[in-house]
Amino acid sequence: MKTTTTVELSSAPVSAPVPVPVPAPAAAAADGPVRVAVLVGSNRQGRFGPVVAEWLLGQVRERDDLVPDVVDVAEIPLPTTMSPSPAATAALAEVTPKLAAADAFVVLTPEYNHSFPAGLKNLIDWHYAEWRAKPVALVSYGGVSGVCAPSSTSVRSSRSSTR
Repeated sequence: MKTTTTVELSSAPVSAPVPVPVPAPAAAAADGPVRVAVLVGSNRQGRFGPVVAEWLLGQVRERDDLVPDVVDVAEIPLPTTMSPSPAATAALAEVTPKLAAADAFVVLTPEYNHSFPAGLKNLIDWHYAEWRAKPVALVSYGGVSGVCAPSSTSVRSSRSSTR
């Protein structure tokens, strides 16, 4: 037996997006090398992320116009609640200035269940202002499924909310 479902769509008006002011690029980018935060997005034991990060850092260090700074989610005990513990507050105090000082980001991420890791999402969520209006490059690994992480809806949503 075939069933049919009817869905009524709301006729509420849709407003145009509000323009968001884009801050001026960091002065260091114009006067010196570009500071690139390289985010290692996996915190699993036995992860392949550090191997990819070392390869990428080797490429970046060959250039005089880029200065990398590694942020590894496995080494940062970020809070998972809105009431962070003293240790989590200290972790935020350590990583936030690194992200704020970056002119651009390279995110290294595996594919976990057709998306990206929760630790990486947590890092993004805690640092909304630090990401805003800065370029982001995504490097995904993990065979055929590695393509899923940067193309997932959740990554696109996170990236668009940081513009």
